[in-house]
Amino acid sequence: MNSFEHLNFLDELNNLIFVLSPEMTVQYANRALLEFLDLEAEAILGMPAWELPMWKDSPEAQNDLMFACGHVFSSEEAKRLEMTPVNSLGEIIELDLYIKPVLREGNVVSMIATGYNITELVEAKTVLTKRERQIAAFFKNSTEGYFFQMLPEAALLPQIIDAEFIGQVYEAQRLESVSSRVFEYLGLDEEDVVLGSSEMLMQYFEISEDERTAVWREMLEKGVSILKRELLNRKSRKRVYLELKFVGVFIDACTFEGNFCIVSNITQQYVYERELNFLANKDPLTGLNNRRCFDQLANDMLTSRKTPFVAAMMDIDKFKNVNDAYGHEVGDIVIRKVADVINAVVPECGVVGRYGGEEFVILMACDAKQAVGVLEEIRKTVENAQIHYGSGYLKVTISGGAHIFEEAGNSDFNHAIILADRALYEAKETGRNRVIVYNDALHGLQAIDKLTGVYTQSAFQYKHNLFHDNLRKFEIAYGIVAINLNTLLDDKSELRSQFIKQCVAILHDLLRDTDIIGRYDTMTFTILLSNVNDEIVEKVGRRISSAIDNLSSKFDNLLDGRVKYYTVSNWMVQQEEIYDHILNP
Repeated sequence: MNSFEHLNFLDELNNLIFVLSPEMTVQYANRALLEFLDLEAEAILGMPAWELPMWKDSPEAQNDLMFACGHVFSSEEAKRLEMTPVNSLGEIIELDLYIKPVLREGNVVSMIATGYNITELVEAKTVLTKRERQIAAFFKNSTEGYFFQMLPEAALLPQIIDAEFIGQVYEAQRLESVSSRVFEYLGLDEEDVVLGSSEMLMQYFEISEDERTAVWREMLEKGVSILKRELLNRKSRKRVYLELKFVGVFIDACTFEGNFCIVSNITQQYVYERELNFLANKDPLTGLNNRRCFDQLANDMLTSRKTPFVAAMMDIDKFKNVNDAYGHEVGDIVIRKVADVINAVVPECGVVGRYGGEEFVILMACDAKQAVGVLEEIRKTVENAQIHYGSGYLKVTISGGAHIFEEAGNSDFNHAIILADRALYEAKETGRNRVIVYNDALHGLQAIDKLTGVYTQSAFQYKHNLFHDNLRKFEIAYGIVAINLNTLLDDKSELRSQFIKQCVAILHDLLRDTDIIGRYDTMTFTILLSNVNDEIVEKVGRRISSAIDNLSSKFDNLLDGRVKYYTVSNWMVQQEEIYDHILNP
């Protein structure tokens, strides 16, 4: 029970509530359920749900509950059951049982079942089909709020119930009685409502003419219509949540006499359901949508709009260092702060979710320029923020990757997330604290030379720009090497292709994983070497030159190569000068 102390507020509710484990055993029961069973909590904790005493004599009810729990666990969807359990006194009640999954990081960690005692409502339907005397008796003794709106004479329902007929019926109806509960819920005195006309009471319930028309149409066609209201109690000045259940009174299927309305105070239920909704759909640390809820909201957005979409992934840079240096408590503060920034900056056309750890996902219905503006604002705001913890503060940065896509569908969105993640990886690999928009020519298959598997010229130059800008911030020198291969063989020669591929294989063997290789043109390759000096660059250049000479001898010297290199430490030198130096003889 200790792990469920945060649910103690459920003891204040009259509903029968219990929490089930993924194995469908009882983990928690509120006071109302324990009193209903006349048992202590220890007697039912760990018990399978279908073995609870209240339906032990009904195999059908046990099977229904077992299959309902299995459905909730496997489908992650809520399930509703109508049950007739027996309490400790042998009394049978009508129970409306609602079972909902509680998810954490996309997995069902428990299920919570809420039973609403609808015995009075079920009995009311029977009682209210009898004579007016019986209706009055029920009305007088009910624990809910009620009011009656009756016609002077019964009305014959037309085949088509339109707004004109509804207006005529409503105008003819008379407010005959209002129970004290209604005045209590609204914070009114009896003299505040004049019997005869319903208009004043409708105003107190803040029911517009359009809403009233919709309610009366549903009530006349289906017999019942339910409306929920959030109102301010005029005396207590507190918010109250009411459910208005309008029930039609008919002589037969075609003759309408009037209606009564059951007014229920569902404030506690609303607060409880809101808490459940938060647990099911929100990330508890940040309040952002969890992954499951984000996917659902994203799907709704994709199916409701026809516009370019932008999928984005954002990740806090070097977050592990924060946890290692300051502890997970401070790490949580950082995550919450970054989440607040993202949530505040992303416009209404976007949906934000936490995908786990320090990673966030965004879907926006906008064009590329707008999306980059939003992501850059997030990046800059995070970069400039002072994140306070205890008596100190720290600063972090965030990187982002984005992909713009036109089609609206789950498969397109999932693919867009993958490409946005690739762009995020690029942002991380090229210095962090930056936003990169995915471009297939720079980040995808088109960025890779088909013959050699190294970067194409455009992709290499793009990476060179990022490489240069990042190292320039820290004044870290880097080297650039060019290998120009020579031959008189035809460009379609298989021998030449073999030579080129073996040259690239040699380069991979000689270089580090952090070094970048590109095919600058047909017979020229370029290499970026990070964190080096003149001596290291020269040594690498000579090793490459020697290796290519050895390879050339294996091809009877029909092919050879020339190697030039340059160390970039003077940040005033333009890239054009660098390439002119290493590419020209």
